[in-house]
Amino acid sequence: MRKRLLCRIDRNGCIACGGRTFEQRSVINDALASAWELSARERAEFDEREGQACTTCQMSKRVRMLLWSIRTIFPGSSGLRILHFNQINYLSPALRELGDVTETCYQQGLERGAKVGELVNQDICELTFPSNHFDLAIHSETLEHLFELDKGLSEVERVLRPG
Repeated sequence: MRKRLLCRIDRNGCIACGGRTFEQRSVINDALASAWELSARERAEFDEREGQACTTCQMSKRVRMLLWSIRTIFPGSSGLRILHFNQINYLSPALRELGDVTETCYQQGLERGAKVGELVNQDICELTFPSNHFDLAIHSETLEHLFELDKGLSEVERVLRPG
C-alpha cells in the first residue's frame, strides 16, 4: 500500500472529508483481469482510479472526482433534489449536504416505488417519479446494465428539471 496524494483535486485534502492521506489498493485480481481480458496497462489504470482511497472516508478517486464535478457545476448549492441510482460507495453523505437525496435500487419482481430499507425500488426505464422533479441525477455504473439505453436516458431526462 502506497500512501501519497495522487489526484490534483486532492491537493487541499479529500474533496469529501478533508483527509490528507490516500492509499493505493489493488482492486483487480488476476482472475478478474483475465476474465475481462485486461492488458497490464488497463488493469493498472483501473486500480489507480478505483483503488486510490482516502484513508479517512474511504472514497475512491473516481467518486471524489465525481463529487468535485458536482460541486463545480452546483457551487455553494444546498436544497437540490438529487436522484442517486445504485448508491455509489461513500458518496451518499456528501450528497446529503447538497440537499434532498433519493437513492434507488432495482429488485425485479418488487413493486416499483416500494421502499427497500432506505432505498426506493426503481426501474430506470420506467421511473415512478413525476416529470421535472430533480435537479441532478447520478447513475454511475448503471447504464452498462440496460438493454434499452435510450429509454433509460429518456426517463432520466424526463424527471430532471429543465436546465
